[in-house]
Amino acid sequence: MIFLEISCDDWLENLKTRGRDTDRDEDFAKNFETQKFLLEAAQKYCEERGIQLIIFRQERRSFHEAILKLKEILKNEISKKY
Repeated sequence: MIFLEISCDDWLENLKTRGRDTDRDEDFAKNFETQKFLLEAAQKYCEERGIQLIIFRQERRSFHEAILKLKEILKNEISKKY
């Protein structure tokens, strides 16, 4: 399982670039806190099922750069097993 994690600062910056009305709502920013609960749920699920959890840290980079970084991480994880 791949969990996409992002810092609050980067998340807020990403919201600014989308231009959606709901993203500019002050109360919407409070939703960031749900990330920790989602991560805890993913960790528990993976532990119970024996599934590997890869936490991918989103950063301020292009979509293409993010894909290449994730590809590199997955390649390294696969090579560890085989």
